[in-house]
Amino acid sequence: MVHDTAHGFVKAPEPDGPEGDVPEAVIDLFEADLELGEGEWLVIVNWRSVADAEASMFSFSDAPAAAPFMSKVDASTMRMKRYMRK
Repeated sequence: MVHDTAHGFVKAPEPDGPEGDVPEAVIDLFEADLELGEGEWLVIVNWRSVADAEASMFSFSDAPAAAPFMSKVDASTMRMKRYMRK
């Protein structure tokens, strides 16, 4: 099994715009016992294979389905990392 993580922060609120919120898609993925700071998000994805993980990691930020999520996060703070079981 392959585990990918993505971590970062939401974009700063625009002047006279709505407050920055953690995207709903991420909130649904949080584990209840994680303690994250204000505006901080973490996604943990479990993959069956390295091929599946690779396909996602290299296309996620440009995938049309990810556009609503990517529009709310500060991409410069986004860090992705891979862990594999021995």
